[in-house]
Amino acid sequence: MFGTEFILVTIPEALSFNQVQNILHELEKNDFNVSQIIINNVVHSPDCDFLQIRYDMQQKYIQQIINTYSMSKSVTQLYQLPGEVKGLLSLRGLEKLLFGDD
Repeated sequence: MFGTEFILVTIPEALSFNQVQNILHELEKNDFNVSQIIINNVVHSPDCDFLQIRYDMQQKYIQQIINTYSMSKSVTQLYQLPGEVKGLLSLRGLEKLLFGDD
């Protein structure tokens, strides 16, 4: 028998962290399996004041997500990409970033 598996995607900000908590509560209350949380648009290498401020802010919420959920779910950080993900080739590249080469 096959089951439905949910992967939540969020961003590392306060409102999004609160939304993840609410969504997870509702899904799990209704016996839905959430196996992974993807933290999207993470600043990777801040090279200016603006990005450094965003990076510092994001680290707090990334740690909250990891500390709260990493024991029961896979938590993956997806660094902010330089452009939009459009087309099959871009999607394949994103797939490799998220799930490896399998």
